[in-house]
Amino acid sequence: MRWTSVALLGLVVVGSGCGLLKKKGGDDADAAAAPEADAATVTVTGTGAANEAAVTRYEKETPLTNEEGVIAKDGVQVKSAVNTGTIVATLNAGTPVIKMAQYFSSGVLIMFDDPSTPEETKFMGWVPTTAFVAPPGTTVTATATFRPPAPTGTVKPQVPVAKTDAGAAPVAKVDAGATPVAVVDAGAAPVAKVDAGATPTPPSNPQGGLAFPPPPSGKCPTPYQMLDGMCRRPCTNDSGCPRATKCVPARAIGHKYCSLG
Repeated sequence: MRWTSVALLGLVVVGSGCGLLKKKGGDDADAAAAPEADAATVTVTGTGAANEAAVTRYEKETPLTNEEGVIAKDGVQVKSAVNTGTIVATLNAGTPVIKMAQYFSSGVLIMFDDPSTPEETKFMGWVPTTAFVAPPGTTVTATATFRPPAPTGTVKPQVPVAKTDAGAAPVAKVDAGATPVAVVDAGAAPVAKVDAGATPTPPSNPQGGLAFPPPPSGKCPTPYQMLDGMCRRPCTNDSGCPRATKCVPARAIGHKYCSLG
């Protein structure tokens, strides 16, 4: 009686262990079949499918370069994403398709004819990898011929590119601590630099610099004086004048200036 109880207990433990192992293996298989929850996606254009924008594309999917295939089972659901999303269509055995990409062992991206408008509108979507495995003892052949759509452009993921205005003038970067540099217009006339403290040079005149019109201020520069309506060089006698000039009286009494005569 004692040995019988021990034997029964051993059978219970072994049976329970097998169940646990089987359950664990099943969970791993389900996890392998499911796509990553945070899988990175991309936007792909140029496939020719009418529902192109509604189908999820994955960054890590593997391209299959339009490999021909035939659905091997009835009632295969085509979805907008791997193992999830909305149902695009339900296909039966014998439906010809082309395989566009595969996402690990979770799903295959296919393109097929719209069942309501054969050979006119093309749809695409994801099906399980098992959709192409026929039941044991059966052989599946295509019921029609799939004609690929006319290309609408290069099929490639859309990569965001920073927009640059090629016609815009470049903006010079200014260092707030740097000394500002004057910008010179090559076509502009040069401006003479004037020293406010310097004595202005008398303009040329027919009398060799002995007399010239007064400046806008009306004040003659030293040693010139305003005599007879002009800035003139004052003198008291001929020795105070430049060579070949004479000291002549001005209209104003008591004043004289140098003159050519």
